[in-house]
Parts: sequence; structure tokens; C-alpha cells
Amino acid sequence: MALLLLQLALERRSLLLAAGFAIMAADIALGRNQVALLLCALLLAAAVAEVSSANRPIAYLRKRTGVLVVMAATCGALLIVPVLLTMQFAQLSNRPAEVMEDALRGSLYPADLANLAVADVFGTHHSYWGPGATTLPAVALTDDSENYLFVGAIPILVVLWFGLAGGRA
Repeated sequence: MALLLLQLALERRSLLLAAGFAIMAADIALGRNQVALLLCALLLAAAVAEVSSANRPIAYLRKRTGVLVVMAATCGALLIVPVLLTMQFAQLSNRPAEVMEDALRGSLYPADLANLAVADVFGTHHSYWGPGATTLPAVALTDDSENYLFVGAIPILVVLWFGLAGGRA
């Protein structure tokens, strides 16, 4: 919904749609987790792509200054209090005590992305033979639903073919 409102606000130069986008974007940002961070990055990338694909990007931005100001002001007004409260209580968090090595051992191993297309491709459930056997993560620290997410070869090929190769991604 936020992406649609962003595109419509920029296309139509509507202040009402800009305020609607800001409300949706603030709602996403208030999730305060890695998914919210990735979605905010996606919205920012979509806005940059929209501006950079214009024939004259500087003129495009000048015509939409009001829309961008409404987006920034509305989103900032909605986020300022929750962000300040989060910063106030962040000092009580135990996250800074987490050692980077422990966090990396429990993170998604990039080779596990191959499991999307082929189930247990490297045999990590029995005898591992894949890349970097010496650097294999401690899969006991992560959830099997993360390490062994299997979608299938056909959906992956469709996404690659139509999305990346077809330019629709």
C-alpha cells in the first residue's frame, strides 16, 4: 500500500496521497525490526528509481517539492515521539552485550539460499559437502525454517526469468 501511495503521490503530485504515504511509511517504520528496516529501504529505493527514471530528474524534483515536504513533515511528525522513546530505553537493552561472533554464527549462511530451489542441496542434515565446510555455521543456533526454506525450482526460475531477466523486478 505504501509503495502504491508513493508512486501515485509522485505521479499525480497530490498532497493528500503524499500524507497517506507518510502515514503508511511511518506505520512500517514503527515496526522497529529488520523487516521494517528492509521495507523502508525498499521504499527509499523505489523513490530514487522513480526520480532517476525521469527525463529531467532535477525538474522532476522541483515540481514535486511540495509533495516531498508533506511526506517528510508528516512522517517526521508521526515518528519523532516513538523514536525518542526508543532511544531513551535503548540504553537498557542487552543487545550491545551480544558479541559479533555469536551473532554471525547464528545468522543465515549464504549457501543456504541454494536450498530455496533444491531441498537440502548441500546435505547439511546429514553429511555436509558444500562450500566452506570449515566455515559452516552452527545451524543449531538458527531455526530450520530459516536454514532449509524450500520453495522449489519452478518458482525460483519464474522469478529469475520474468523478474530479473525480463526486467520486471
